[in-house]
Amino acid sequence: MDNKQNGYYVPAGQRIGVHKLRQQSKHQRNGQNTHGNFATAWLDHGTAPQGGKYEYAILIGADPARMQKFTALMEYEEQAPYKVLQQDRNAHIVQDRETGITAYALFEANEAIQHGVVAAVDTPSMVMIRDTNEGLLLSAVDPDLRFYEGIDEEQYDQEGNFIGRFGPYDRPWRENESQKHTITLTLVGEWVLEKPGDAYRITAYKQGQTVLEIDSKDAMPVELQLLLKNAN
Repeated sequence: MDNKQNGYYVPAGQRIGVHKLRQQSKHQRNGQNTHGNFATAWLDHGTAPQGGKYEYAILIGADPARMQKFTALMEYEEQAPYKVLQQDRNAHIVQDRETGITAYALFEANEAIQHGVVAAVDTPSMVMIRDTNEGLLLSAVDPDLRFYEGIDEEQYDQEGNFIGRFGPYDRPWRENESQKHTITLTLVGEWVLEKPGDAYRITAYKQGQTVLEIDSKDAMPVELQLLLKNAN
């Protein structure tokens, strides 16, 4: 636990480093000497890991008794507060038992997602889905603010390698307005919208699946309700 009542659960089989010390630094406004007690924890993956993975959970407003109970429940699959469905370079997918929410961190476009209702996505996205008595509650966002399209050519050499000579605060595009981008999600099953919306629409049904478009801007999630198409 930390001193802000955040509890950290880290499954066995991972190496953890913890560093606590009194840090000396400079005040950002006047350059005067400052100091403070700080703690840092990290997962040590070693040098150049191959096929590495990690896992941890943070409990807000925790205490030692709650952390002990959480840890004990995680020992049993049928009682575990959450279940990791996928954790690789393509996606992190986690199911939360208490809320019934399946959360997707989709790092790449993917035409063959194998877990839950989401079957495909054309954009790196964050998606959360919860079954309800009426259907599905879905939230999705493109976390990219999209201040510009394409690549920043000054950040790459002639061979296309990233050289990163400039930080984001040096770039002229940092004052640009966030651009809207349309995410295309394919869902297992045939669904209809509970109510229409300006930022989302169903565009097609194919082979028992539903193609849904969602307009994302400013990295703000869009939430909508879906009902089974042929529900009585």
